[in-house]
Amino acid sequence: MRRYELEANAIFHLPILIVLGLLCAMTWPLNIALIAICYTAGLTDLVYSKLPLIRHGVYCSFGPNLIPDQRRWAYFAGYKFIGVGCALNAFVLLQLLIFSTPQ
Repeated sequence: MRRYELEANAIFHLPILIVLGLLCAMTWPLNIALIAICYTAGLTDLVYSKLPLIRHGVYCSFGPNLIPDQRRWAYFAGYKFIGVGCALNAFVLLQLLIFSTPQ
């Protein structure tokens, strides 16, 4: 795929992806499932990246310094998933505050 084709696809498909993402985040049972999946994937990635440290007896470490280079991507991906889950959680709470009608 050529560069200008990639840019054109991104320009035309980005609004569709944004609308579908907001639609998924605004429908009730689906947004809770998305948040749970993001948190679970983040926790799984963090455990996967810290597993060699736990095997060597290091139970408390902060940062990616002691993590082997092959698993650092999982450490950063885990925190990205958790960040996306937090953003979705905040979006759902904001939606509930705005669209809920007081009884």
